[in-house]
Amino acid sequence: MDKNIITAKSFGIVMHMDNEMYTNDSSKNGDIHFPVTKEKIVINLLKAFYDIGLGNYEVENIVAGHEHGEILNKCHIQMFIKFTQKVRKYIKPSYFFVDQIKILYMVQKCKTPAKLHNYCKKNQDFIELFPCKLIKDILKEKDIIEPLMDVDDPYDALFHNQNLKDDQIVNIFKNCRITEYKKDFLCNSKKIIETYNKYMEENKENIPEFKWNFPKHMLNHIENNFGNTDKKTLAYTKIYTWFKEYCEPEKYLRRKALFLFSLAGGVGKSYFARSLVPEITPCNSPYYVYCRGTLDASEFIKKSKYAKLIILDDINYISNDIEIWKALTVSEPTNIRTPYHNIPWMKSLPCIMMSNNIKTLKYWMETEDLKSRCIFVAIDFYIGPPGTDDEENHKINCFLTDDVKSKLEEGVFWKIFGK
Repeated sequence: MDKNIITAKSFGIVMHMDNEMYTNDSSKNGDIHFPVTKEKIVINLLKAFYDIGLGNYEVENIVAGHEHGEILNKCHIQMFIKFTQKVRKYIKPSYFFVDQIKILYMVQKCKTPAKLHNYCKKNQDFIELFPCKLIKDILKEKDIIEPLMDVDDPYDALFHNQNLKDDQIVNIFKNCRITEYKKDFLCNSKKIIETYNKYMEENKENIPEFKWNFPKHMLNHIENNFGNTDKKTLAYTKIYTWFKEYCEPEKYLRRKALFLFSLAGGVGKSYFARSLVPEITPCNSPYYVYCRGTLDASEFIKKSKYAKLIILDDINYISNDIEIWKALTVSEPTNIRTPYHNIPWMKSLPCIMMSNNIKTLKYWMETEDLKSRCIFVAIDFYIGPPGTDDEENHKINCFLTDDVKSKLEEGVFWKIFGK
């Protein structure tokens, strides 16, 4: 296997200038620094990544820190970058130019992300960024690359960056310049709610009125195929039955969650869940609490007043706080506990869970306390609106043993989930 093919979510990158910019005298190199800002270096590195085919990967976190080497004292940038999904790519050492300055870079798989993340900050000369966008979109909107850590008022940063996750918010509090906020790095829940309410008030003209929206293409399919027993009709009917029984009623003390499963990603599960309520912009709505992979307390905090639906996406493992998950699936009161929060959650809301992990599905279906709390629907076809399908995004990229293949061919999944 080619050693330059890297598969990982997190990478370490070392960047330095061409050798002609330095001297062989280590005492003089201490005064030689990059003549361009870290922000410019980062944006041009992302351009280089775009050129090698990484434009459609979403960047979650970047830390770029300045340091000098131990031997010749040469200035360089040590960078940590984390994507929201695994990247498999041939990335060889290369270079790019910033204001006619040649900058060489080398990329390596990050084996201990937390350690590298902290290492890049060791000299207190760093920027930390939370783009939460595809590389191609970052390059369209360069202004999004802002050092969010370098702020006086973290609540102002929250106001202008509504999609930050819980751990990202905590990092802003820890690293802001004003001491009084550093003391409050566990995040004042009341102030976060006030900040979000202020955002909602200032943007009320752009916020659609709440109403439930079941996808028309699903309804049309059910009506046009009434009485059929094909897997799409059965799945759509089961989803619609769940929606009518557990979403539309305003008061419902105990519900069942909808558990959507598919072996492939990109079949429209998230698209469907988000489409049930109005959005301000894609993936941005006050009407759903959206958590991906694990619970995000900040979502529950700021949307406690407005939320009508809980979406738990990419549920690929079960945390130790199984009682929280159990309560959310049946709309019971609970406390959302994370390393930074312990939030009472008293709202009774319908819940949609989604996963591509067959081990997770098996766990939920075989655990007595869990299986009775969900309605399971398996999908191997696209469920989003017509015209929004992307064939490449939902190919099944996994190895199936012969016994699993035979069970799929026998239709075992549809025997379990179809009726």
